[in-house]
Amino acid sequence: MTFLLIIIALVILILFMQKMNKKKKLNDANDVQITNDAQIIVEHAVPVEEDWTLFEFSQLQRQTFQLLESFYILSNTIKLDVFLRRIEFINKLYPQYIKYKDVNLYNSQINIGINYYETKYPNRIIIDEHLDLLFNPSFDKIGYFYSNSLKSSFSRFVEKQKKEIDNLKTLKAKEKRKELIIRTGYDFKYAFLTYNLADEGHTESIESLRKQFYRYHKIK
Repeated sequence: MTFLLIIIALVILILFMQKMNKKKKLNDANDVQITNDAQIIVEHAVPVEEDWTLFEFSQLQRQTFQLLESFYILSNTIKLDVFLRRIEFINKLYPQYIKYKDVNLYNSQINIGINYYETKYPNRIIIDEHLDLLFNPSFDKIGYFYSNSLKSSFSRFVEKQKKEIDNLKTLKAKEKRKELIIRTGYDFKYAFLTYNLADEGHTESIESLRKQFYRYHKIK
């Protein structure tokens, strides 16, 4: 009887050991699978910096549309505050164009943005200067564009004010309008200094326009 109990105990022990060994093999297999999966994820993961670079590049289509809108505004507005806000907006986007200009797909991304702009604004003609700023971007080019556009903006402002002055009824109203031109011209001149823009004789041209409206007591 004692011998039989010993045999049964041995059988139970053997079965238990086999079960534990089988469980260990299964866990080892799962560990290998998890390790392999993790390795695959690591091998195919894109570093955060590269992810952001790809994201930036993918934004060129939308940003091209926004830049074309901004270029158009700078070429047509007479409001200095609008002009300066657009400069600040462009300055946030434009460095990426210089960064990616040599990437193979760069031109195709720009063309998609241009097509979208032309679809939304079919009556606007995109001038060559604006296209050159996109396809051959450089800080010098955008700086000269700002400078030339700023001077032209003041010239348009003056022409508009001159037409309105002709329609004013009183001398006092006309003099106030002339003072506005003189003060605004000073603000335009100061913008060249504030934004470190190439002068190219533009501040002298602005001053010349201001002087047309000086009264006996100069306003500076």
